Amino acid sequence: SKSATHVSFSVAIPDKTFSFKLHSSCSVFTAEITAVLFALEEISDRSQRNFIVYADSLSVLQSLSSFYPHPHNHPLVSNILDLFNKLISRGFTVFFCWAPSHVGIVGNEQADKAAKSAVAPVDMTIPVDDLKKHAKMLLYSKWQEQWDFETNNKLHALNPFVQHWASLTSRKVNTLLTRLRVGHTRFTHLHLLFGEEPPMYSRCNCLMSIRHILSECTNFNARRLQFFQAPSVSLFSLLDKTPHANLFDFVKSIKCFSLI
Repeated sequence: SKSATHVSFSVAIPDKTFSFKLHSSCSVFTAEITAVLFALEEISDRSQRNFIVYADSLSVLQSLSSFYPHPHNHPLVSNILDLFNKLISRGFTVFFCWAPSHVGIVGNEQADKAAKSAVAPVDMTIPVDDLKKHAKMLLYSKWQEQWDFETNNKLHALNPFVQHWASLTSRKVNTLLTRLRVGHTRFTHLHLLFGEEPPMYSRCNCLMSIRHILSECTNFNARRLQFFQAPSVSLFSLLDKTPHANLFDFVKSIKCFSLI
């Protein structure tokens, strides 16, 4: 179970159920695999020798499928396999069984309920991968908070959320697309290099800008209808995370491709 303040797990056996909470930076996988480790530790103190450990995490059981720990595995995999081998050497028989959540297994339902109300903390080392993911999440959250206030930034209208935008296959196309997104192209900003006045579009006597050329200029309505099925379109629909398929065909048709 995972909440905003902590991650928790629970283990249910016939005569008792116990639950613990981990640091909030721990992943759900860490909680699930820690539960398996605690179950084996509980088994090691029992006089009975035959056990079945039911877990609702298929990924945890798959990570335990090899008796030879892999360096890329979760650090607790090695601990569990070591303890499992010790139990086998002591005459225990232990099977692992996947029990999907909410299928009516009494022990599993008890464990799920107990995990949600866990209050006892576990003192354990937080896996490095969990810390990295948690730190990345916090940084992205802080970045998003700052970006939310940048409403006057040209890119904010195109990309209101902090996220990765995949690159296109062609470096040249990527470069041209970036110029269109930030609004800095040869035909809109070349005048800055020469200290000249901003260029005006002679056909409509309007200030030259990416928004005007792509979205507003009525001289290109027919071309927009041809390529975008509308006389006026938003920059967001053209320059979004996945740019419009006909964007560069339109730019070429109005003789602006070489001026980007």
